[in-house]
Amino acid sequence: MKTNILVILFIIFSNSLYSQSDTYSITHYYGDGKLKDLTDLSTGEYQSYFENSQLKKIGFYDISGSVLSKSIGVWKEYDRHGELIKVINYSIEKDKKNNLIYDSKGQLLSGEWKEYYDNGNLKLSGTFNTYKKNGEWRYYYENSQLKKTGNFNDDKKIEEWQYYYENGYKKMIGAFLNNERNGKWLRYGKRNGKLQVEIEYRNGIRNGKFKVFNSNGDVIKEFEYVNGIKTN
Repeated sequence: MKTNILVILFIIFSNSLYSQSDTYSITHYYGDGKLKDLTDLSTGEYQSYFENSQLKKIGFYDISGSVLSKSIGVWKEYDRHGELIKVINYSIEKDKKNNLIYDSKGQLLSGEWKEYYDNGNLKLSGTFNTYKKNGEWRYYYENSQLKKTGNFNDDKKIEEWQYYYENGYKKMIGAFLNNERNGKWLRYGKRNGKLQVEIEYRNGIRNGKFKVFNSNGDVIKEFEYVNGIKTN
């Protein structure tokens, strides 16, 4: 009888130990030892934090697969001061690109939008109109240097866009039509900011002259493209 009781107690004790250790998580830390992010592999919950230990993002991944890569349910993002800045409602049946973005009041996102790097510098700014990008948007490098700027119409790039290197030199300039490169595009050198290449596009495909310039601005090579195919 005593033997049976001891066996039962041992089984209960063993199960208790197993259930307590049956939770696995992945954690990352900042250089000073503060928690950067944590993923609970048993529930799919993800949390990330700023360096000041303020919650940055929280949500869940789908744990039905072998890799935690698909966001599901409601994800919330906060600024460095703890203010809720974005709520994204993911659906497991939908592709990520089809999910809608909501503001902190649960309304489809409209109005001015800004995002920041971990160091507090502005990352991007622009305007949403019922969760679609409209008007001028500006993107920045982490050092606050302008990276690119241009206009959207219902999430599609339109008109002239300008791109810059991190050192401030202009990188590229050209126009979009319905999110496709259209017309003449110019590309500049990273070290001297001088024109290097001139390319003509039609509906996102190279069509027309392709010119290469030297540092004096002289054409040193010239090609012709028709529907993306070089003809000479």
